[in-house]
Amino acid sequence: MRKHTLIAAALAALALASCKGEANMEQETSRAARERAAAAGMERLAKARVFFGHQSVGYNLLDGIAELAAARGAEGPRILEGRDPGAAASPRLLHAAIGRNTEPLGKIGDFEGLVRGGIGDWAEVAFMKLCYVDVGRDTDVQALFAAYKEAMARLAKEYPRVAFMHLTLPLTSEEPSLKERLKERLKALLGRSRPSDNLARERYNRLLRAEYGPSGRLFDLALAEATAPGASPAAHRSGGGLYYSLRPEYTTDGGHLNELGRRRAAEELLAVIASLEAKP
Repeated sequence: MRKHTLIAAALAALALASCKGEANMEQETSRAARERAAAAGMERLAKARVFFGHQSVGYNLLDGIAELAAARGAEGPRILEGRDPGAAASPRLLHAAIGRNTEPLGKIGDFEGLVRGGIGDWAEVAFMKLCYVDVGRDTDVQALFAAYKEAMARLAKEYPRVAFMHLTLPLTSEEPSLKERLKERLKALLGRSRPSDNLARERYNRLLRAEYGPSGRLFDLALAEATAPGASPAAHRSGGGLYYSLRPEYTTDGGHLNELGRRRAAEELLAVIASLEAKP
């Protein structure tokens, strides 16, 4: 009996080791694929004229691109901050802060004005990003998405040579202390709990994914922030459904990206840029 038990244990150990080996191989393959896609995106950026309108987390993405280039021992794309495409005649990534935080409609309007003000005649690729502070539990996400969709449709019609990309909203982390969790549990029992701001962001992001995902021009920043390589997204469920949050290991303040987070997000952004078809 003991002999059979030892044999069974040995076989189980071998099976477990085999599974772990296969999982490690899958992770290595996935990592290699991400690195290849990021490298291709880096090469595309070095040859293209790209404009990025943003605030806050946008600087994290740009830092991530520079850090990935340095890790590869490459110079990386030429990045210039400004609103004048005349100062960026050669291929480079031109970027600028747009609008004000907590005023998403103003950001959309500022981006549209910049494109019409010269960016649209210069850029081959252009995109903007709203911030997590722009959307919360009290935001009318349907109205905001409608405004964004209408603005981007106007720009795409007026500037058919520009590949307009789209970014989902970044997220915040949800790692409350035990005391905070108990307080929220008590509020829920009393019917006083409030939905997470990330739930509203998820509703907006779902609209973006449905509208622009099939085009191949969507960078799902929210999903990149919620997902670690080889793991499932950091997901939560409330009365409004499933939603994602920023992984705590990707941030030091609950919203902005640390080195690990910005490199992860930059890899995904570069992969989307690499896949864009060149305009005639």
